[in-house]
Amino acid sequence: MKKILNILLALVLITVSAFSLVACENPDNANGKKGLLIKKYAGEDFYTVYGYVDEGENLTTLDIGAVAGEKVVGRIATNAFSGNDTLEEIIVPDTVTEIAGGAFQKMKKLSKITLPFVGKTDLSDSFMYETDEADGKSVNAERIFAFIFGTEEYSYGEAITVNFGSATATYYIPTSLTEVTIKPAGEYKIPMYGFAGTLLVGKVNLVGNVTSIGKYAFQGCRDLASINIPASVTTIDNFAFEGCSYLGNGVTFDDGSNLAEIKESAFANSGVKKLTLPSSVSVIGVRAFKASKIEEIVLSASLVKVSPYAFYGCSELRVVNATAVTGAPELGVSAFEDCENLDFTELENVWSVKGANYKTNTKGNK
Repeated sequence: MKKILNILLALVLITVSAFSLVACENPDNANGKKGLLIKKYAGEDFYTVYGYVDEGENLTTLDIGAVAGEKVVGRIATNAFSGNDTLEEIIVPDTVTEIAGGAFQKMKKLSKITLPFVGKTDLSDSFMYETDEADGKSVNAERIFAFIFGTEEYSYGEAITVNFGSATATYYIPTSLTEVTIKPAGEYKIPMYGFAGTLLVGKVNLVGNVTSIGKYAFQGCRDLASINIPASVTTIDNFAFEGCSYLGNGVTFDDGSNLAEIKESAFANSGVKKLTLPSSVSVIGVRAFKASKIEEIVLSASLVKVSPYAFYGCSELRVVNATAVTGAPELGVSAFEDCENLDFTELENVWSVKGANYKTNTKGNK
């Protein structure tokens, strides 16, 4: 009996030893290491960040690319920064092509983050039925900002719930997070639903060759108060900023803007107050500013169409500056209906033929 027990004990010890050896080789285990933990996997020509352990210096800002130096970082692994309670700002280099779900989960003090894209990868649709069928495209929850913060509820997290037709995803971003910078390596489109429903984040900086703001991209971002639109953006897609209550005067366009179209309901029901459209804008879409808080807008020199209901129900709209407009752009039905405080002097100068159609578009106004 004693011999059998000794054999069993030996087997247990062998099993434990084997497990310990595997654990030591597992890059997800810090194993006493400190600082930025990175590893190059077999067959890959880049490094993966699998962890971060404060070295006792209580650093608050981490520039991953600068710390990695000549080691090119291409991936951030799940749980890499899980539970971190020291870092307030993280800068992810544009060499990174994948950020796993939950890479930054349960962080407690993070207030600023710079990313090369939104979601898991830099490839995702910016509008429905996009024809690009490239492999590796992020879909559904993978393409939203909150994806990288994980699904685990915690006391320092704010729940972000996004609907994808019949599917629903809930993630938790740090309540301390207030500013996000998107700085892509090359041409990039903000994906549809990218930031949809994201609360608390008040400032978004878009840097580099961003070419479009996707459908529903910032829909319902209640606390968004400041965002710049890069010169490379040509389209602000449907419902992109719908319901962004605190936009105010915070939407700016970078110099040399190539923006051509503001699509359907892009700023509907939003808090945007004053806006100077880039000279390149040719189309203001259907219901683009419907029921928004817009007070003053400067129309563009290239304007050819103001679509139906574009400013319908904008009761606070007082000034439409049309001095830069040339010719008489197409004016859709009810485009300025129920803008009860609007002074139509300049509009009358632009749309000089005020037949029944013009009266229909302006009914309900003084």
